[in-house]
Amino acid sequence: MGGVEDRVIATIGENRVMYGKVWCSRELAAANPKWLRGQTVEEACVEAERERFRIVAGHILAKEICAIEGCEPADADIEPFRSPILKNETMLRDLATLAWKVPEAVRRVYRGEALEAVYDEAIRPMNHSLEVFRREVAMYRSLEVVERYLAKDFVANAREQFEERARDMARREALRKRVEALAASRNQPLPWAAEEYLRSMIERIGVTVADPQFALPSGPEVLLRPSGLPRR
Repeated sequence: MGGVEDRVIATIGENRVMYGKVWCSRELAAANPKWLRGQTVEEACVEAERERFRIVAGHILAKEICAIEGCEPADADIEPFRSPILKNETMLRDLATLAWKVPEAVRRVYRGEALEAVYDEAIRPMNHSLEVFRREVAMYRSLEVVERYLAKDFVANAREQFEERARDMARREALRKRVEALAASRNQPLPWAAEEYLRSMIERIGVTVADPQFALPSGPEVLLRPSGLPRR
């Protein structure tokens, strides 16, 4: 994180959400005027960090609620949400190789090769601009950081990410059905039922937001997010 102080910004059950999980690099933001969309660097990064926090918190809340309610999905429940990539080892390895190329090029720069020469050889064929590659190099900050990143098993990491995404979507589908049933039994609008249900579960889980800059996601954000499956 390039010297940025990491800290706990929220605790959800036994899960600590660290600032580093949502951090927006001001340096990279400043180098990308189009991304700022007319905002200052600080405004754009604060907005991005708040959005990222809601996503991370929503993921954790859905997992915690299902643990309490007994709706953690079985393998058969997850299967409809799994990406075809998980069933294609060649495609998965190709994806992992693609993800490896840029940090490997960054490592070469930190080992002393000229940035422009590495760009021409390894990055230009990927249709990335020189400026984008400069930002990638700056993001890693040091050889130690990029070495640590490259030590990961990229194939296993990609597989785990796709699997966890499918599991999260299956949880959201199970929770949506619960809220739909709750709304029908109480004759409530669906968003109201979702908000009430989430508030009640937050009390049971135990949630503390330590940084007032961040707010938890709404009931509909956590419980009514479209699953991508056709409605029945």
